[in-house]
Amino acid sequence: MEISEIENSPHAEGARRSEASSEAAPQARRLEAIARILADEEALWGPHRRHDPDERHFARLVRTDEYEAWLLTWTSEQGVSLHDHGGSSGVALVLEGELLEHATEIASQAPLRETRWPRGSAHAFGPGHVHDLRNAGTAPATSIHVYSPPLSTMTFYDHRAASYLKPVRVEVVERDDEGASSGRRRSIDRVLADARARLTRVTPERAALLRAGGGLLVDIRPSEQRAREGEIPGALLVERNVLEWRLDPASDHRLGVVTSYEQPIVIVCSEGYASSLAAASLQDLGLVNATDLAGGFRAWEAAGLPVRRCR
Repeated sequence: MEISEIENSPHAEGARRSEASSEAAPQARRLEAIARILADEEALWGPHRRHDPDERHFARLVRTDEYEAWLLTWTSEQGVSLHDHGGSSGVALVLEGELLEHATEIASQAPLRETRWPRGSAHAFGPGHVHDLRNAGTAPATSIHVYSPPLSTMTFYDHRAASYLKPVRVEVVERDDEGASSGRRRSIDRVLADARARLTRVTPERAALLRAGGGLLVDIRPSEQRAREGEIPGALLVERNVLEWRLDPASDHRLGVVTSYEQPIVIVCSEGYASSLAAASLQDLGLVNATDLAGGFRAWEAAGLPVRRCR
């Protein structure tokens, strides 16, 4: 995903960013975009949402070499004490409820300042950020936290000490077996989330506009599925197993309508899952404006756009 695309996306509007210098701002925008993309995929994080009054729950959602994302849940008055992030920068996005932060920069020796994090707000922080965080409300809270690079350690502090911030313990953040080597195993949910973090997915209406402006709308559903569900008039029909060969501008087997690496391409499947993986594969070829239709053919049909029934 290009920085300019993140800036112009709905996910960037109204986002609250703090402590991001001009040099760190592009990374903060990227991490926020990842957090908001993950937030849209409740199927990914919903199974991990558990509000336990006896123990604060957290789960790693995604881990790559560049970043990782965690889901954290908080019942009333649950929190985490003053800590850093081991040199990682990050963004926290509040999905539900409201959180209360007390924070400072470790190099500044400034007093802790209090900030309320309402639902829907995103908060960026740099590698020198030290904070505590808790649910100060009565309703459960849920948040997504994205860190780059992935967390390695977290140092916890006593801010009441005469030495300003006195380290009291260091916790090592374990890498799960999915991040242990370049040949790591990853669940399909994680692969999908990583793919979508690279895309600016489009609505049916936006897909129709891109096609009208010279972009390609490419339906990768198998013929049997198209026969059962219907087709989008004028869409290119390219089954998934030959997609890269048909759309790579450098391929001897490319379609004649493929004109450049910058050409907008919108991939369509039935519900918008396989299409995300396919669009990411096209980006790997250098097709920088490849993306997919959120919700797939079913979203196109639900939007009232033209559909042709197969006989």
